[in-house]
Amino acid sequence: IDSRNLGLTRSMVSIPASVVLRNLRAAGFEAYLVGGCIRDLLLNKVPKDFDVITTASLKQVISNVLSHFSVKKKFQRAIIVGKRFPICRVIIKGCLVEVSSFETVAVKSKSKQVDIFEMPKGCNPRDFARWKNCMSRDFTVNSLFFDPAVNVIFDYTNAMADLRSLKLSTVIPAQRSFKEDEGSRILRGLRLAARLNLSFSKETEVALYSLSSLVANLSTSRIGLEMNNMLSYGAAEPSLLLLKRFNLLEILLPFHAAYISEQVDNQLGIRSL
Repeated sequence: IDSRNLGLTRSMVSIPASVVLRNLRAAGFEAYLVGGCIRDLLLNKVPKDFDVITTASLKQVISNVLSHFSVKKKFQRAIIVGKRFPICRVIIKGCLVEVSSFETVAVKSKSKQVDIFEMPKGCNPRDFARWKNCMSRDFTVNSLFFDPAVNVIFDYTNAMADLRSLKLSTVIPAQRSFKEDEGSRILRGLRLAARLNLSFSKETEVALYSLSSLVANLSTSRIGLEMNNMLSYGAAEPSLLLLKRFNLLEILLPFHAAYISEQVDNQLGIRSL
């Protein structure tokens, strides 16, 4: 898709992210913006960060790219973090850009036993690599790739249709998606819906109701992180309403749930007088 037809141009990309993309390409690698930053730009919102994905390995991001031309001056600091899903954090003039690798995502997919499909005959290898990567992502609206160098958006999951209708759908079947991620994907979905005013696809909504109890299995630290994100960015009220709607408020915030229930009962009592 020509991004310019959707009002998205390379000038809307942050300077640090542009530097990362430009220098990865200069070193001979493919590099794209991916995920929520594209979603937010298309919805006329300011992304809280820009994520990059590249054909370079994370070590190559640090060694090869940092030694290429004058990149050392531009990439002020780069470090690989994370054990389960490592990424390279690049700091440019105090701004953070997170860089992931197609290679890392492929290893993660195999470890989760995600279906691995053979490349169809005649398929463009670059398209196939991008498609395989987006199939490992959570929601369609987070699965877009953007190449600012040629003003092209790659959409393999009908994400643009979901964005136009403000709908939240999982990339793979919802029941499988939520079970695979053991509950945290459920909270991310509710957070996205609350912050962006998205409705749920029928399949996603059914899965949310039937599998919401999975959230209770998450670690307290993970729940704390997700709740902090849900109650930030001006979306606390819709987040609480969604938690209550899917029977999660009592599990995650029992005192708040009791208070809200009491307030509702009081309001009903006043109306009945």
